[in-house]
Amino acid sequence: MVGDTIRARLTCKRKIDQGRTSPDGHPQGVVMWDVAVTNQNDELVASYDILTLVAKRQ
Repeated sequence: MVGDTIRARLTCKRKIDQGRTSPDGHPQGVVMWDVAVTNQNDELVASYDILTLVAKRQ
């Protein structure tokens, strides 16, 4: 609702090694996140998964 205060909590669910590299040769992977959005009353207002492409340590 308008005027609500929201908070997002991200939890790493899984790291995926795809064995790929970026165009400039850096190794990459994918991280799957669980996202929970709550309001000021700690009521869950949204829940979803997101994927992020990340550079891996060499």
